[in-house]
Amino acid sequence: MQDILEPNQLIVGECASVMAEWPAECVDLTVTAPPYDNLRSYRGHDFDFDRVAEQLWRITKVGGVVAWNVKDQILDSGRTLASYRQAIAFQDLGFTFHDVIIVHLANVHGTYGTRYTNQYEHMMVIAKGRPKTVNLLTVSCTEAGKTDIDNTRSESESEKITDTVTKNQPQPRGNVWSYHIGYGHHTTDKMAYQHPAIMHENLAKDIISSWSNPGDLVLDPMVGSGTTTKMAAALGRDYIGIDVSPKYIDLATKRMQE
Repeated sequence: MQDILEPNQLIVGECASVMAEWPAECVDLTVTAPPYDNLRSYRGHDFDFDRVAEQLWRITKVGGVVAWNVKDQILDSGRTLASYRQAIAFQDLGFTFHDVIIVHLANVHGTYGTRYTNQYEHMMVIAKGRPKTVNLLTVSCTEAGKTDIDNTRSESESEKITDTVTKNQPQPRGNVWSYHIGYGHHTTDKMAYQHPAIMHENLAKDIISSWSNPGDLVLDPMVGSGTTTKMAAALGRDYIGIDVSPKYIDLATKRMQE
């Protein structure tokens, strides 16, 4: 096992085995999008969720965060609910389910079928204890006045908080983040589309900005085309990316170089 982890590298390997060689509590933030059930083929390699989750728990610093971007496969009988099972498994390991970002796929249009068109993914934000870094992104408030916020459903325990806001005053974002997806939207790096599942650059940027600081170590254990590592470097963070496919590590390396 390594005593010191060398940052700013891309590694070919099965991520759970690679992380098993690292010291405990060495990563500040993980940002990744694992395979969605069987929706996509990742060059014939299997994804062992339990081993990956156990290693993420071990290597995440106290106060560190894992941002896990996932959605369910839809079969004839319904949704697989793999994302919910994974959330509970993370909680059972000891992670705190700190937040969830609903990633709104803004330009996904209706299709004919028996279900409403799926226009979202989950970005689960889980923490090892209380997050040590929270930099909430803000938007400008478009209205002014007082807002009553009821934090409970029980009348006997009802507690309302009155918040006075000023028009154009910066306010924390809501937890529904909208992005246009598809060619030219995820990234302007044409080479990135050689990968079948690209993380949106702005999503990676927003997550990294929210739950890390410059100089922190950001990990993507399934780095794919290298979006997480690209945005981490652009934001002044150290990074490590792992992928089981040498082809995709080569792709990520080329993106980092350009």
